Amino acid sequence: MNSIRARLLVVMVLLVTLSLGILSVINYWKSKEILMREIEATMSEKSGDKAGEISAWFAERQAELKVIARSPVVIAGNEEAIIAYLNEEIKKNPVYNNFLYFDVNGNAVAANRARSSVGDRDYVKQVVAGGKTSFVNDPYVARTTGKTVTTVSAPILRDGKIVGGIGGSVELDTVIKMVSDIKLGKTGYGFMLQGDGLTIAHPDAKHVMKTNLLKDEKIQGGLRKGLEAGVVKKTAGFNEYEFAGEKKFMSYAPV
Repeated sequence: MNSIRARLLVVMVLLVTLSLGILSVINYWKSKEILMREIEATMSEKSGDKAGEISAWFAERQAELKVIARSPVVIAGNEEAIIAYLNEEIKKNPVYNNFLYFDVNGNAVAANRARSSVGDRDYVKQVVAGGKTSFVNDPYVARTTGKTVTTVSAPILRDGKIVGGIGGSVELDTVIKMVSDIKLGKTGYGFMLQGDGLTIAHPDAKHVMKTNLLKDEKIQGGLRKGLEAGVVKKTAGFNEYEFAGEKKFMSYAPV
């Protein structure tokens, strides 16, 4: 799968200060070992659960676009009827702020009747010529609202032949909230990256759609190792690292 669902990474970070007071050295290390195991298990479970929750959300959007693209009204190809149908779908499911009906050449008309040429967009290429039954585009910032959005698409088949597709514009507020809801103790928080390292969701808004951790040469050691394992190798894991003089732990899971 080449959709964004295969290119997202949920990361949880925790700053832990071990203060065991007057315990003996032996008890200190035993206690630290036990604490580390508990931290790893808890963080790994939370990041994995959140990645699964986000993956399910995207899967639901893809399923919805498939249903719309397979509607008899859409397959029939009458533009006026399709526009009316898409506007009804927006009323039923406000997670979408617009729908796009396009032919195999990328000539498109939106539910709001705006016309455009989108043949160069991945969400068109992947379902028209790429063989995808649905596709989720990389997020982008909408010019009109300034919000982070993505486009989900599915092909239209008529008599077994692809004749175009339907794209749905979705605001990622729900996904961003899922990530911002990640909490662990007083210092734990979560963030999400896409496959090239760009930050999609983060508790500090200044990083969203701006900071690319994989391209930041200051990110080294355990933090880089963990990010590369999650983003590039698409594996789940747990890492210990030091950042700005503080020892931190991170767990990560691909969406």
